[in-house]
Amino acid sequence: MMVGDGPTTQSGNCKDRAFTVLPVMGQSVNGCNVIGWNAAARAPYKWYKHMGTTNPCIWGKGFNSKHAPTWTAIGCGSGQTKTVPWGNVAGTKKVKGLTAVGWAGVQWQ
Repeated sequence: MMVGDGPTTQSGNCKDRAFTVLPVMGQSVNGCNVIGWNAAARAPYKWYKHMGTTNPCIWGKGFNSKHAPTWTAIGCGSGQTKTVPWGNVAGTKKVKGLTAVGWAGVQWQ
């Protein structure tokens, strides 16, 4: 996936990932590769809860101006779409999540 000034370009091989969220913070496996086209690039994250006993809170991996990984809140509840700062970085998307109690199955991309 390439992100930057224009529209996002995504390869056809970038599929949704499944992730189980528990009352202990956990990270997903790596997702799609992203190449930031410029310093202002933002990477899109889309997620939704597809099963479980409670609604999760989800963070998406991005990068700061020094190219160091950061985590940005991308929402709590049953699902959201949000962009996170990415910049001029080639990296892999990843999410982490937490529930107050119970568990939730999350699909994300």
